Amino acid sequence: MSVRYTLERLRQVAIDRIRGEPSIDRLVGQGLQLGEATHIARPIYIDRLHPWLITIDDHVTLAPFVAIIT
Repeated sequence: MSVRYTLERLRQVAIDRIRGEPSIDRLVGQGLQLGEATHIARPIYIDRLHPWLITIDDHVTLAPFVAIIT
């Protein structure tokens, strides 16, 4: 990983946190199943109360303003 990529990733995490958007990495750590080659456009809403109940398959694109609710 390059320094530029790491700084850009940290910048995006900070922006997401300020906007109140879910941290995909945190949700995956809590059980969200995310397939390969998945593209998530921002802003989105993913239920943070039960992320282990959500499975997103391979090669899925989530458009802006999508809400995934359990």
